[in-house]
Amino acid sequence: MIDCLIYFGIFVFVFILNWAAMRQKRPILRSIFVLMSFLVLLAFVGFRYNVGADYDNYLKAYGEIANTPWEKLPSLRMELLVAAIFKVCSYVLSDAKLIFVVLGFLLLWPIYKVNKLYDYKYLAYSVLAYCVLFLPFGMNGMRQSIAMGFILLAYVYMLKNRTKCSVASFVAAVLFHTTSLIVLPYLVIIYASQRKNVVFTTLSVIASIIIIVMVLFFLNGLLIDNGITQYDYMLGSIDVEKISFTSSIAYLPIVLMIVLLGKRANKELKNEIMVFENLTISGIVFRAIGTAAKYLSRFGLFFMMPIVVLMPELIQGIPQKNTRLLVKGLFVTYLVAIFYVQYSVLGWQGIIPYQTWVFGGIS
Repeated sequence: MIDCLIYFGIFVFVFILNWAAMRQKRPILRSIFVLMSFLVLLAFVGFRYNVGADYDNYLKAYGEIANTPWEKLPSLRMELLVAAIFKVCSYVLSDAKLIFVVLGFLLLWPIYKVNKLYDYKYLAYSVLAYCVLFLPFGMNGMRQSIAMGFILLAYVYMLKNRTKCSVASFVAAVLFHTTSLIVLPYLVIIYASQRKNVVFTTLSVIASIIIIVMVLFFLNGLLIDNGITQYDYMLGSIDVEKISFTSSIAYLPIVLMIVLLGKRANKELKNEIMVFENLTISGIVFRAIGTAAKYLSRFGLFFMMPIVVLMPELIQGIPQKNTRLLVKGLFVTYLVAIFYVQYSVLGWQGIIPYQTWVFGGIS
């Protein structure tokens, strides 16, 4: 029970800080509130003890990298940028567990950067949705979650026609987790759509099918041969196909929201709605296929995060009050549905896995 109270209490506190930042007209005070909320979440993520499926793996990898010469880092089974960060940190950190503070900063920074690009207008709602739906996964698979944040940043930069920044964010994501490469075709489609002023939704579907076929028939065996089986215990204990189907059903409120957005939103949001359509279709395809290739359903998170974090902005772009209220209701329905899916997979202990050094000690 104490874990549950800590978990949701922190998120409520962060929401209040971010809501105050949204309402604050003085830039200095707004920055203070934003910084406070960021530091609270950073402490929550960074100072945990024995929490997350990868907790021991990261500590083991950190110790191995600390004792590995620089010239031999490329031979390790970890993305080079992550290995380099671990190596640098090994010189300056007094305790190995402080590496989670560094990783926590990299996990949260893209989310706050995206909100800064939107002048913090939707900070409280987007960060709350991110915390409830993605932070549990973030504390279990940090490298992929960091990559997901940079992919989100790449999407937003592309929407704002800042192509170089988008490419840089995408490269950073790949350097944190190579599965980010799966997003490249969609960024190219978005880029082409903006230049041609058309919606290439069909191309998104085709890209999804091609990638799924590649994973099913070519890449899945390679993944297994390389020993990526740390989640097999979970795959053997749950009905993964049922969970994946439930996840795809949870997208239905999003589909209805897109229909309403396309008909009622301001024309200025055309590009955002176009990206939303592509992301949603791709996300549904990946979640529907699910774990047929063991790891494919996790790729769907690359599409789900932008949907959740960017939705508050799109909702405010609907001028009709009744329609806006309806879309908000659908959005809440979607959040509740996805949270329920997480509960079905992990249970409460997996969703609320919080324990700090204060409770667990340093050992």
